[in-house]
Amino acid sequence: MVGVIEIRNNNTVSLLFVDKEYQRQGIAKRLFNEALKDCVQRNPTLKKVFVHASPFSIPIYKKLGFQETAPIQIENGIKYLPMQKELG
Repeated sequence: MVGVIEIRNNNTVSLLFVDKEYQRQGIAKRLFNEALKDCVQRNPTLKKVFVHASPFSIPIYKKLGFQETAPIQIENGIKYLPMQKELG
């Protein structure tokens, strides 16, 4: 396995990881696009997808079309940036 994605509630990316040896090969984008197709198939009226992006992952989520919705947050000692991607 070189990568994994998990979507919660059919609209929130809860994790997206690609093995370091396989990064920068479009795997995260392919995983996300396939997961997004499944989400839209389950709910054709889906308008937005959300993520709490770690500081390290912000660039990839921006490349995937996500935009910041609030400043960086810290919750239970974990930093994240709330982001969303509008669909359609």
